[in-house]
Amino acid sequence: GEKAMEYNGSLGITAFLDPWAGDITDKENTNLDTYRSLSNQHKLTAHVAAVVGADANADPVKQINQLKALQKKYNGTYNLSVNGFKIFADGVIEYPTQTASISKPYINSGSKGALMFDPEKFKRFVVMADKANLLVHVHAIGDLAVTETLNGFEAARKANGNKNIQHTITHLQIVQPSDFARFGQLNILASYQLLWAFGDVTTIDIVQPYIDPQLYQWQYPARSMLQAGNYYLWCQRLACKQRKSFSCNLSCRDKVRSKRCARFNTMYAAHSYAVCLYHQCRKGFAIAEKNRIA
Repeated sequence: GEKAMEYNGSLGITAFLDPWAGDITDKENTNLDTYRSLSNQHKLTAHVAAVVGADANADPVKQINQLKALQKKYNGTYNLSVNGFKIFADGVIEYPTQTASISKPYINSGSKGALMFDPEKFKRFVVMADKANLLVHVHAIGDLAVTETLNGFEAARKANGNKNIQHTITHLQIVQPSDFARFGQLNILASYQLLWAFGDVTTIDIVQPYIDPQLYQWQYPARSMLQAGNYYLWCQRLACKQRKSFSCNLSCRDKVRSKRCARFNTMYAAHSYAVCLYHQCRKGFAIAEKNRIA
């Protein structure tokens, strides 16, 4: 942990989201214990906003109570906050795994991947978590996973009438145009890791031959999402080096450069807003005015 803080500090990282700080069923949360230990030693030099893995198909009341207990235990710790839940909507899209949930079957198998929650149970989970003022951070790769996640967040907005909690969908490898505007309408943050969007073997060779062309054309549609009027986070895994921070914007395939790629200044603003969010200051800093792009 100490070495991780030193490394992050060397890259100028002052705040980050831990997207899986243990599981809600863990009897002892060693992740959060490590952060607390570092803080007590004055070595937690970046603010950590942590979410804990949960099961959207399981009892939300029990899990919310468990999360509240974790908040009571850890949220008095300097530079540490436990903010909510991490949910997996699906897996990954690359061959041969192909567990991302997509609306058209994989060409080689006829499968549509694996949606990892029951949509109605997910709606109930999100409604109750949102009512309890808890963040829900969702891994969604395939377009069907994205759509069903947005449906759950829409149910929460209708039930609770509260848009103050900016729930998050991360990865968003395939997004249908019909869902672009829903992020802004529901005040849901789109969290991209665009260093994954290189035109290389991971996005071409083991993806393109295996999914419908109508889906493939909407792979990592970052600029299209921005033009739809959404709040946008640019985030990366901590292993990424600072010198590569914005190289993802230069790596898009030529044929989609003018249509899908976000500009550097917008990427910078989105990155700054991500840092601001993880400091919990929410709106009012580097939002990029809903990123209107000419």
